[in-house]
Amino acid sequence: MKWHSLEGGMRRTLMNILAATIAATLVTYAIALVAFIVLQDRYIQPANYSEQQVENVEALVDKEGAALLEASAASLLDEAVGDSHLTYQVVDADGNTLYGTYESARSLDRQTLLKEINTAKGEDSGYVHTVPIFDAQGTFLGAVRCEYDFQLRFDRTVAMSRLVAVFFVLALVSPLVYLLLFAGLFSRRFAASVRTPLEHLRHAAEKIQNRDLSFSIDYQERNELGDLCQAFNDMKNSLSQSLMREWQLEQQRREMIAALAHDLKTPLSVIKAYSESLADDTPVNEEQRGYLDIIAGNVDRSTALIQQIQDVTLLETTEDMVNASPHDLRDFLKERAEEYQVRCKRQGIAFTLETVSLADAYKIDTERLTRILDNLMSNSLAVTPYGGCISLSVQQKAANLIYELSDTGPGFSARDLKHATEQFYRGDAARSSHGGHAGLGLFIVQMLASQLGGGVTLANLPQGGACVRVWHPACLADKNDI
Repeated sequence: MKWHSLEGGMRRTLMNILAATIAATLVTYAIALVAFIVLQDRYIQPANYSEQQVENVEALVDKEGAALLEASAASLLDEAVGDSHLTYQVVDADGNTLYGTYESARSLDRQTLLKEINTAKGEDSGYVHTVPIFDAQGTFLGAVRCEYDFQLRFDRTVAMSRLVAVFFVLALVSPLVYLLLFAGLFSRRFAASVRTPLEHLRHAAEKIQNRDLSFSIDYQERNELGDLCQAFNDMKNSLSQSLMREWQLEQQRREMIAALAHDLKTPLSVIKAYSESLADDTPVNEEQRGYLDIIAGNVDRSTALIQQIQDVTLLETTEDMVNASPHDLRDFLKERAEEYQVRCKRQGIAFTLETVSLADAYKIDTERLTRILDNLMSNSLAVTPYGGCISLSVQQKAANLIYELSDTGPGFSARDLKHATEQFYRGDAARSSHGGHAGLGLFIVQMLASQLGGGVTLANLPQGGACVRVWHPACLADKNDI
């Protein structure tokens, strides 16, 4: 296939515009010339048309003679002149003006007037032809001075003459009209040839933006845009291969983390079992018992971290459907609150539950809600000091169920508010003082809330402490279905 560059296409478009304009103009001028030849005798007055009317004036002078010196004879002269643009001036033998439609700026006398008899003399903006008036005895009585010019004119007495005039005017401006017309026509064709591949490229860019690589640009023209489309196809193929390799590596990483987390549980279970056995079956002093308690506490903390890692891996590798069923949300929250009160009491922390504007029944995924609330509670227990308070407030607001868990801990820093829901974010020292967490709690909460169609927002309370708000759409259910 022959190469057709965009630059060459633009040049061809320009040449086509000029060629079409010239051709159309020549055709228009040819038509105008033919029309001029055909119509000139009917609608166009020749340049000497006014001069020809002098003969009518001479014939009238021969017929009427001295009677034309009377002003009452003006109608006879007007009829002889017609619409020829010829003007006249009737003077006596001494050059005095008697009447007429032409006023000369020159002063005449008898001698000058006699010299101009039967001659055409240039005067003012045209020519003046003097026709003498004699009586029967040949005495010079005066003259009719006819003023005219040489100019092509349309016959205004014919109705079609105006249309002819318009036609010739349009013929004169036709090159500009044709230039604009063909510029719009050919430029639109050129733009259409460019718009097609650009639309393909835009559609492909949108596909890539949406992480959809199942497309192919079918544009085979041999030009710069064709090469660009082919390069886009090659880039898509390379990107697809790269993403496939990345996906495989990511899958391997997740499987490896899941396997390591699973394998770590066995030695941790053994360590915990032996530490508990030593504490229960072996005589140990207080110092040694303290060491065993530290070992057991760190085993529990490590087990919790491993469980979080397994939870994240499971959420990333599976797309479980939301299992929502009718429940009494107040009963569900009371069950969770009983467990949280026990956990808080062990650390000397008060726990309160408040429910506001809740319906009798909702369709909820109790498994996901339990994991959300457990993670939030674990985070708050880790940072709330002895004698502090943790409160859970649940309400329906508009079309959403909102869960707010607040504590009297140190609260979130500005950096925490922006990044606390990110994976493996450890946060500032204020909310990490107890250590031992992997920065996965709020990340898991964010993922679970997203699966429920909601989200998570973080804030600090005016009186101090942190507040985590989780929301998801409220789906009402019939209480009889519980």
